[in-house]
Amino acid sequence: METIESALYDKYKTYRNKLTSVLKAAEKSYYANKLLNERDNLRKVWQGSSLAKSIAPSSCKATDYLKVNTLDSLFLSPITPSEIIDQIALMKNSYSKGYDDIAIRVIKHSANELSSILAEIFNQSLEQGVFPDQLKISKVVPIFKAGDKTKVSNYRPISLLSPFAKLLEKKFHTRLISFVDKNNILVDNQYGFRKHLSTELALLDLTNQITKALDEHQTMIGIFLDLSKAFDTVNHAILIKKTRILRVKGSPA
Repeated sequence: METIESALYDKYKTYRNKLTSVLKAAEKSYYANKLLNERDNLRKVWQGSSLAKSIAPSSCKATDYLKVNTLDSLFLSPITPSEIIDQIALMKNSYSKGYDDIAIRVIKHSANELSSILAEIFNQSLEQGVFPDQLKISKVVPIFKAGDKTKVSNYRPISLLSPFAKLLEKKFHTRLISFVDKNNILVDNQYGFRKHLSTELALLDLTNQITKALDEHQTMIGIFLDLSKAFDTVNHAILIKKTRILRVKGSPA
């Protein structure tokens, strides 16, 4: 026999479920309208200024952490056609295309014909310190990360660039990393995004430190920080200031 308490609880669950459905529908409608209203300026949707503002200010300056031992300014050697041919051969045959709708396999088949033209354009870019406007255009695709799929903030925008933009970026990256390594700018403990290093090596280093401490009867304490959407909180003014202090400035030709 159903008691008054169970009847009331069933009624509560019914209204609770209805409220949940209404709230989800309202939230979905809110973000749909927000995207519609900002359709002419979608860049505002992805801005991370609110995330950056939530981080408490530090008493130290960002530049205090720099090891300023750079004697020479960055020099970018000219890009040769043979470099471009070799770089094109290393490109992955991705099915994704940028706004220009040019497939990588087409570029690979035309590498010899394109190399001299691209070398001329790329070297002009390095000499003038200007990245071509046409190569800045990208096709933005939202990629779901985690959480509620109806929330725009849970999607990460992926920019699909032109293969030519990737080629120029790669050649500049090669020269910049050579400059960084030569002047020992990066700390030894940075494992991510570095050649011959990886996050697996970081874990191995941490394991070795823990094992050594245990062997020496010491106490180990670990602090793990996961900053959500870290790249969205990068302060571009600070980043530019750091590069100038490290003598990555001006037209680097």
